[in-house]
Amino acid sequence: MNKTWKLLAALILALLMAILPVCAETAQDAADAVEETVQEVAQTVEEMTEEAAETAEEAAEAVEEASQSLEESAEEAVQEAEEAPESWAQKAFGGFKELSVTTIVLIIALLALGIAICVQKNAKWTGTRIAAVVACFGAALVLTLISLFRSIEDTAGIGRYIVTIVILLVAMLLVICLQKREKWTSRHVAYAAMCIAMSFVLSMIKLFRMPQGGSVTPASLLPLIMFAMAFGPMKGIVVGCAYGFLQIIEDPYVIHPIQLLVDYPMAFGAVALSCLALLLPGKELYAKLIVGVLLGYLGRFIMAVLSGVVFFAEYAGEQNALIYSMGYNIAYLGVEAVIACLIAAIPGFSRILEGMRKRK
Repeated sequence: MNKTWKLLAALILALLMAILPVCAETAQDAADAVEETVQEVAQTVEEMTEEAAETAEEAAEAVEEASQSLEESAEEAVQEAEEAPESWAQKAFGGFKELSVTTIVLIIALLALGIAICVQKNAKWTGTRIAAVVACFGAALVLTLISLFRSIEDTAGIGRYIVTIVILLVAMLLVICLQKREKWTSRHVAYAAMCIAMSFVLSMIKLFRMPQGGSVTPASLLPLIMFAMAFGPMKGIVVGCAYGFLQIIEDPYVIHPIQLLVDYPMAFGAVALSCLALLLPGKELYAKLIVGVLLGYLGRFIMAVLSGVVFFAEYAGEQNALIYSMGYNIAYLGVEAVIACLIAAIPGFSRILEGMRKRK
């Protein structure tokens, strides 16, 4: 029995002696693995820390760049706001700021005096009374125009063109004010409405549109020209001006109140220049109508050129503003004038004009 226990103890001892080196080796391997893992984790943490620091630096740089960009944008916005061109309303009515109290009072006094002369009861419209009314309203108009034109810089010697516009405007007003008291019959009104409607419809058909305003239409001015030649220059001016105001609603291109007057009512009222064709010798209306069309478009062209020189000179660049304006406006008005002449050359149109003249 004792031998058996001794043998068992020796066997256990031998097993222990065999297992201990293996366990020691396994423990050493485990310790090495743990050490490697710790080193890898430490290295990973160090790398992540470095990446986080780099990312933080990049973020700080991005924030700084964004801040600088915002500051620059704010400065540019402020600079642009300071350098931005004034609106047409500011340009137009900026001149009124320069008016003295005396000038304002004078304008009001002239208007009041003109109205007082107009509303006098039982007073005949003699030449003296008409001249006084025209003088009052004309003086007030001239003072107002001067204040409006103060907002236009005379950088290209446009003073003479401004004077021309003022003279033409006053002349049109005088023609309307001093004309003989012609009666507008229902036939005149019907023809006027019909011609304005036909011109308006034709003006909506744009064959070609210019970049700074203006377009080629299928002879949209021809009905107005025929009306002016049939019923006279005064009625032609009135109908042309009415059509011009209608064009403001349909296709406006306005940068200044005076430019509005020049490019719309004055420009289309100028088609009444076609009436000069009736002074040609002979009774044949065929040739007179074609000449009248050319003269009507010439009136429109003159007003467009004046407007271009005064209000759109910046588009000319280094070119002469007058030459640029003439070239720009002839590019579309010349084409439309040719179209209108070809249409007016159809014999039926001269017969229509003759019938309109007989019925006036």
